[in-house]
Amino acid sequence: MPVCVSQPGSNSPIAIPSPTFVYSDFYALGYTSLTVAPPKVGKSMLALAEAIDIATGQGILTGYTREPLRVLYYNAEDDQDVLDARVSALLTHYQIEQADIVGNLYAVSGISHDDFWLIGGPNGIINEPPICPARDIYQHQQNRCGYI
Repeated sequence: MPVCVSQPGSNSPIAIPSPTFVYSDFYALGYTSLTVAPPKVGKSMLALAEAIDIATGQGILTGYTREPLRVLYYNAEDDQDVLDARVSALLTHYQIEQADIVGNLYAVSGISHDDFWLIGGPNGIINEPPICPARDIYQHQQNRCGYI
């Protein structure tokens, strides 16, 4: 498939669409975002803290308050007890009441799926069982729900 490359300056800056951000200027609606770093530096804790920030709207990481949103945090590396403990620790650290996240934060472990993979093989087969819990929660909470 050919790649089209435009000449620098060929697009008017006002013609370039601005993305709609759902969290500060970090996560844009309709785009994929990655947090990349070496192992054991806190990527999962950062993502969970961001999820709590989005779910509460308190701006604990950004300094900007906003309307709380529903968030599904799906972690395929840690079991549910670890996730619950991390949520509790973050709530304690940021002095957030558990009631502030009820109905907005869904921290779900996918570790119980031994065959965890999303897409595989030369035909791009989608492995649905590991993502079914995430899909079910999303469908149940479809109104204003985001993924982290």
